[in-house]
Amino acid sequence: MPLPISNIKWPPSPFDTVSAKYKELAAWYSGDPQALMSYYGSHVTSHSGERASQFYGGLVGAVSRIFWGTPKSKGTSYRNKLHIPLAEEIAAESSHQLFRRTPKIEVSTPEHQARIEEYIDKGLFVKLLEAAEISSALGDVYIRVGYDSNLSNTPLLSIIYPDLAIPTFSYDILISVLFWRIIESETGKIYRHLELHERGSIQHGLYAGTATTIGSRVPLATVEETSKLKDEITTNLFDLDCVFIPNLKTRAWHDLGQASNLGRSDYHSAISTMDALDETWTSWMRDIHLGKARLIVPQGYLSTKGRGQEGTFDLDQQVFVEMNALGVSSEKMEIHPNQFAIRYEAHSATALALMERIVSGSGYSMQTFGLSPSVAMTATESDSRDSKTRNTRGAKIEIWKQAITKLLLLMLQIDSQWKNVPPLTAETKIAIEFPPATEVPLSERAQTAKTMKEADAASRLILVRLLHSDWSGDRVTEEVAMIQQETAELDRRISP
Repeated sequence: MPLPISNIKWPPSPFDTVSAKYKELAAWYSGDPQALMSYYGSHVTSHSGERASQFYGGLVGAVSRIFWGTPKSKGTSYRNKLHIPLAEEIAAESSHQLFRRTPKIEVSTPEHQARIEEYIDKGLFVKLLEAAEISSALGDVYIRVGYDSNLSNTPLLSIIYPDLAIPTFSYDILISVLFWRIIESETGKIYRHLELHERGSIQHGLYAGTATTIGSRVPLATVEETSKLKDEITTNLFDLDCVFIPNLKTRAWHDLGQASNLGRSDYHSAISTMDALDETWTSWMRDIHLGKARLIVPQGYLSTKGRGQEGTFDLDQQVFVEMNALGVSSEKMEIHPNQFAIRYEAHSATALALMERIVSGSGYSMQTFGLSPSVAMTATESDSRDSKTRNTRGAKIEIWKQAITKLLLLMLQIDSQWKNVPPLTAETKIAIEFPPATEVPLSERAQTAKTMKEADAASRLILVRLLHSDWSGDRVTEEVAMIQQETAELDRRISP
């Protein structure tokens, strides 16, 4: 969309619907119980303390029926609710699956290869790791490329959260995007800075509005933070100066126009189950609290501090004198222990089953998170469960290969304008290879290579690649040539 006209609803439709979902996902991603209480509590504030809201229809009724949305009764506290940050762990693991072991990047032109190595040294993969986690949690992420010679001699990358972006697509291709942020808030007035990124240009706008409307456009000089910006900047790029990276496509937005091109969070459909897990965890901890041993002691066994003062019971006292209580038999003057049962097995089994459902629904196996499944499995079944993580990782790799390639080409193109870097040509090709998620021990690879060699099932090139998966293609080729040379020399020595 272009820079908006005055006083329209913000975010505009259909991104207001998506924005509400982003807020919910962000609350779970934060791992903060206060964020969950703030999000779900805001939907039942008009019914605060009223259990009747659970019987309402629509959003209020639905939210107040879940654990984090249940209105608190008088005399109770939200502090008793506990949270397991599984959503945060899923997003982090998703990112680590992609970039725990850095991909190998090869460029057809040596000058560009050297420049990309500089990008990597300056933290390229650190940014990609961060972006991948946000994409997993919220469903999308944007990486904006800029340049400031006062800060760095390489292009600078900024991560933009999807809830601060209004994209425009054509044939599923991003053709423009409007980034926005709140930079200053006064009583009854909110200043929003908008950046419209199009092919070849960036436009800036400042708006003074309210929490729900964009308000009217005001000069950039109105606020100090935007006072040095120009209304429009020419980038001289053949594409946008940012890259859009969806997590995985979803049917959830299919009827929302431009928003239908957005991705989905890994735990998009697991929110109610994560809510049930927190309820189970809270119930378990409540059992532990109530299960503390307590003694019910007759009044006569208490030591008082005086008339009208509280009584105390000395646990170390060894002798108690029987009291003469009118109408009370000596059998009733006893100390009774009281301790509720802790339902460990029931809670543990329920929590494990819920976690398995959440993790599986997010596209991963329990083993990926170091957890054992709730039922015993054969080796074949276990391998089948592991395949969920491999399949999810494989699907994301294809998305990230395209995104990283586009990002690097964009960075090189910007570099060619500011630095002595050769411009891109039709011959400039970038190849990206993601390593296996886990490294096979060298001893196992060596045994596999030996078996393949004895069976004449692989060339020297394949064997060297198997043993040295982290080597570049040129280094592998050089190693094969050296092996062939040494073998030929040895054959000449032992020949009669």
